[in-house]
Amino acid sequence: MAHWPSGTRIFTTALSPIILVLVIVCSLQSGIASGLSDSPAGPMMPSISTDEAHAKNVILLIGDGMGHGQVDAARWERSGHNLTAYRSPLLAMDRLAYAGNVSTASASAPITDSAAAITALLTGVRTNNGVIGQDATAVCGVSDGAWLETIAELAGAGGRATGAVSNMRLTHATPAGVYAHVNSRDNELLIARQFLDSGLDVGLSGGYCYFINQTATDPWGAPGLRTDGQDLVAAAQAKGYTVVTTAPLLDAVPAAPGTKMLGLFAPSEMRYESERPGSQQPSVAEMAEKAISVLSADDDGFFLMVEGGMIDAASGNNDYAAMTSETLAFDDAVRTALAFADRHPDTLLIVTADHETGGVTRGENSDGTPSFFFTATDHTAADVPIMASGPGADRIGTGTIRNTQVFELMRDAMDLVPVTPTPTHRVAAVPPETALPTDGNGDGVCEDVNGNGRKDFADVVLFFNQMSWIAASEPVAAFDDNANGRIDFADVVWLFNHL
Repeated sequence: MAHWPSGTRIFTTALSPIILVLVIVCSLQSGIASGLSDSPAGPMMPSISTDEAHAKNVILLIGDGMGHGQVDAARWERSGHNLTAYRSPLLAMDRLAYAGNVSTASASAPITDSAAAITALLTGVRTNNGVIGQDATAVCGVSDGAWLETIAELAGAGGRATGAVSNMRLTHATPAGVYAHVNSRDNELLIARQFLDSGLDVGLSGGYCYFINQTATDPWGAPGLRTDGQDLVAAAQAKGYTVVTTAPLLDAVPAAPGTKMLGLFAPSEMRYESERPGSQQPSVAEMAEKAISVLSADDDGFFLMVEGGMIDAASGNNDYAAMTSETLAFDDAVRTALAFADRHPDTLLIVTADHETGGVTRGENSDGTPSFFFTATDHTAADVPIMASGPGADRIGTGTIRNTQVFELMRDAMDLVPVTPTPTHRVAAVPPETALPTDGNGDGVCEDVNGNGRKDFADVVLFFNQMSWIAASEPVAAFDDNANGRIDFADVVWLFNHL
């Protein structure tokens, strides 16, 4: 069930004609006329129509900062700089049956950060940069918005086991997006607390320092960062988690139904693959393998997110060697997941990225071999790759999709529905201080929401994010008046004609 913070009001009365007219006017003049999409949510994905398309398990693998350039450079390194081998499929992710592209914008900017990106991927709603698991009424670091149900929460409510793996910190933006709801990704102390409250079955990553008090030290001798006196490691053990801090201890955890496991393998983020300290710190692939073995012991199935988080850091540093090494280490995790999916065809496997970092571009040398160079030191707005195999994977084979549609694919493949579906139209109100566009002067045009001195498509985007009743609060059926399986322009026309 969605969580609404105190002070946020929910109206369950009939849809306001004024608001609906406003939606229609905005859609007609901006969304539809722009030619960018056929609905506020972007191009609709084909529906899954057969029971055979339902997935028992979903494994989502995210290469943080991994664009097409990073993948191509990894292929070149895997080939051993052999041009003939390079032209053949070389990576595990190349084996997946379908491939496409994902647009990565957030609600607040064309270039997303990891917090907004993971929120879009796991909730189906674009939010503002810096915000995790809350809608775009949240003001980063200032005030909360409405909490959004993540795909892991929906899967857990449906009886599936759930987990998150990363070689960053468990409290870092991408793994936190599986279970946390905060208005600032920097509030990692609160995120650690929310992990214990989330019911997630498996969490494997770094970030031990956020789980212990500053007067305590972790197994590596580093002080904790908590100032509230809480020992969340002890609290996790009290909740039934097996807590492990090394690869051998991880390997010893039994894969049995009901196993709950918290692995914290470094004070903060884990090390680059090339710098990994012997056998003590597990690789992304090793963590993925253990998580899969534990979660798959649940007869109801599971959802697992696996992040290769250090691709982003290496790309931002314009470190080609580290970038390709981390991408290949991430591909090893893909290989591990693919081996499981090969044995369990009821598993949907998705490989994608939250955004691209470094602006990695491929050139060509005089001998025909590729060369790679960086054009940026931060995130970019470039589309990222997506590959998928398993039930429902064919839905991505249609070109470019929005990041929010990855959530839709997983939700439909697992046949999940909101915990408390609402059968009638509803509007989720925003805080009274939030500006909303209105046709105040009667000219038939939405007012300027973003304060840039003109009425433009950005105002419409902000409006739909603030009034997130279609994307976040309702099942499709609540607005699909022509019963064609999607919310489209025909439904807007129907609603307009029946005011």
